[in-house]
Amino acid sequence: MNQSLLDSAALLLFSMGISLVLATLYIRERMKSKENN
Repeated sequence: MNQSLLDSAALLLFSMGISLVLATLYIRERMKSKENN
């Protein structure tokens, strides 16, 4: 397997993981504020 291809795939998975975590936190905060109002 090509090393640069492996690196780019790892970087893509890493950024997707971060986006997923940020989206989850954002949605949880939105739901919390919706309950308070």
